[in-house]
Amino acid sequence: MKIRNHNNFSILITCILVTSAIGMFGCNNPENIQAVPKFEELSLPPIESTITQVFGEFEIDPIAAHDKYNGKRLCFYNIEVEEVDTRSTKRYFISGNGKFYLRSTSLMQNVEQGFVLNLVGFCQGFLDASREFIVINDCWVESVVGDLGTDEWVDTY
Repeated sequence: MKIRNHNNFSILITCILVTSAIGMFGCNNPENIQAVPKFEELSLPPIESTITQVFGEFEIDPIAAHDKYNGKRLCFYNIEVEEVDTRSTKRYFISGNGKFYLRSTSLMQNVEQGFVLNLVGFCQGFLDASREFIVINDCWVESVVGDLGTDEWVDTY
């Protein structure tokens, strides 16, 4: 009986020592430590412009304007809505030579002719052969004149 208790006790002590050793020395490998946080670069502020200026630059020199504006965030103040897409689900509105697509489908459903909006969106340049409109996509919007309501999901089917 004494021998059996001694064997169980030595197995228990060995397990405790092995577990402690793994806990103390097993995590000391510096390659496993990932304590350095990853930071994302801050995006540049949007370029403040007017749709007339952007359209004019695309008309004069499309390549230079493409390099300057395409894919960049642009900020437009006091854009008056002149025309709204009249499909069952509104997709865009027109102001001057700009065609603006809002990020929020539900807010777009509330946009009406005569609203005045501040927008930040991504310039896509001319997207069709007519070269009639500069497309500004994925716009965040703030209403200056007109009630946009709330940003709620809209069933488009």
